[in-house]
Amino acid sequence: MSATFNPALTSNRDWLRFRLGDRDTTAPLFPDATYDAVLVAAGSITAALQTLAAALIAEYSRKPEVVDITGALKAEWKSRLATWQALAGGGTTAYDGGGMVIAMPRRPASTAPEF
Repeated sequence: MSATFNPALTSNRDWLRFRLGDRDTTAPLFPDATYDAVLVAAGSITAALQTLAAALIAEYSRKPEVVDITGALKAEWKSRLATWQALAGGGTTAYDGGGMVIAMPRRPASTAPEF
């Protein structure tokens, strides 16, 4: 599974990875090919973001909320799900601030930047 991320956000794929919190290319949420295919199929970066966020909700909502990895380290999905739900909903733009989700009204599509 090939994954790349440029923190300069030089491509739509980089922007989508940034918005979804998928910046660790050693353990990506989706491969590059999935981002590229969804961008084409969705027709816009906003629709692609909503589609990918909905796919993450579907996948992670089936997993346990807390996974004890080493006895001391635990992975929790709940805060991620709230962020992805806000992104998938289309009415808000959400930012994950390290466990805190901030949802803000989204600008109308005609003025939303397409990176």
